[in-house]
Amino acid sequence: MVGEDGSVTIEVAAELMNIEVRTIREWSAIGSLQIERRGDEEVVALLLVLDQRVALTDRAQADAGQ
Repeated sequence: MVGEDGSVTIEVAAELMNIEVRTIREWSAIGSLQIERRGDEEVVALLLVLDQRVALTDRAQADAGQ
């Protein structure tokens, strides 16, 4: 479920955005978003994942147009 602050587990975010959890971890590693540990779960802001997903799609479309 989505938290009051718009956060979801990284697994839910990956499923909703149709990407791999590994991709979210890579974005975190380069500083594009932050993974927060809450108890035994890792959560991210869903809107930040969406922003990264849109940017990834835009780059892929731009590359295809070249």
